[in-house]
Amino acid sequence: MFVAACSGNSGPDAAMGRSLDAFRAVKITTDTIPPEDFQVDRLLTALDSLLVLPETPFGFESDARDYLRYLGIFLGDARLTPEQTDRVVARLDRIEARYPVLGSMVDDQRFRARNLIPGKIAPNIMGTDTDGNEFKLADYRGNIVVLVFSGDWCAPCREEYPYQRRMLERYRDEKVVLLGVSADYTFKRMQEVREQEGLDYRTWWDGPPIGPISASWKVWAFPEIYVLDTDGVILHVEERGDDLIEAVDKALARSWEPNGEAGTPPSS
Repeated sequence: MFVAACSGNSGPDAAMGRSLDAFRAVKITTDTIPPEDFQVDRLLTALDSLLVLPETPFGFESDARDYLRYLGIFLGDARLTPEQTDRVVARLDRIEARYPVLGSMVDDQRFRARNLIPGKIAPNIMGTDTDGNEFKLADYRGNIVVLVFSGDWCAPCREEYPYQRRMLERYRDEKVVLLGVSADYTFKRMQEVREQEGLDYRTWWDGPPIGPISASWKVWAFPEIYVLDTDGVILHVEERGDDLIEAVDKALARSWEPNGEAGTPPSS
């Protein structure tokens, strides 16, 4: 059974350590431009080198799941071209053909490569808010959107609360919107947390540990945070704390440029 996890700062196990080392060697750190083809090739080669079936395959699926997830995390820094996306998907197809047992894991990463990395239009979300009113993610086109998948049972999620309050204050007069997808255990608990913590932004309650919205976005660890531009295109994945606020400042500044209103970011 799949159980959602928190993605905090605890030390990685051996498999995760190997995957991190392999991917860090070719880490892509682009923002608005695509990576070089050789960087993408090296990232995929690193994945291939990790996915070598051991003589004793005990634990292979678990390790492979981590390797594939870390591919997704590192692709979160990449603004792939359509051709590069096709190459990543083709490599994942070959991995699935070689290791059929990894089918569902590979499928998740194919979806991420096609839909959930910088430069892709974010999938729409439809549901009801805490007041029972229906709304969609697409309703907020024209705004910079910070989309937060979170649950109060998750310590790293709670660490983001002060930054979320800062953003609500910092951007209250700007076209920046925070939206949440809650994995809290009950609807009542979600309401209590939002009131107690001053998290006054619109939220879908998705339920624990992985509700239908989180499942459709292939969430596997909380919190998961996306920054979208005014056209609904993903700009950043997994920025947190001060880095998240800096990313939103940059996105907001870019949104002013077409109208000649470059200006300066809001003051702290």
